[in-house]
Amino acid sequence: MTKTSTSRLNATVRASIARATTDANAELFANTTVASLDAIHTRCAAWSDNEYKTATDILYGLLADCLKLYDEHFVNANDAERKKLRLDLTAALNERRIKVQSNTTMLTMFIRYVFNSDRKRANRYVSVLTAAKSHGVTYDGLANWLRDNGGIEEVRRQIKKSEEAIKQAAALAEATT
Repeated sequence: MTKTSTSRLNATVRASIARATTDANAELFANTTVASLDAIHTRCAAWSDNEYKTATDILYGLLADCLKLYDEHFVNANDAERKKLRLDLTAALNERRIKVQSNTTMLTMFIRYVFNSDRKRANRYVSVLTAAKSHGVTYDGLANWLRDNGGIEEVRRQIKKSEEAIKQAAALAEATT
């Protein structure tokens, strides 16, 4: 064997070893990463079955309590009681630096007070509660209704689809007349 052919052979062997090492490192890297993802997934499943489910159940309970209080202490109140409640609740929200407009619904005010939340979050919850009421759901059936309908976000998506369907039907009716 010539010196050149020996050098080429050594280079080929070194390249093969390097490829094998790189392949082994890539395999180890992929296996380690997937194993780490499996461990995180296991923790996520436990969280989903425990903490997340518990938090969701508590949220649904809070929303049901708000709906019950709204029905019992606002819907069934007389005009003087409603007016006084609105004034006091507006003052309390303003103390918390939560803005309330004159056209803010009382249900929204209840939600904003309980959750100390911004308009977006309150409107999400109120739209879901309004949808539940429109389906004849009472506070004691709210949690099950939400679970049966895929949760808050799924109910909101269905509401949005319904609004879009109404707009499309109106546009179609207008176009055909």
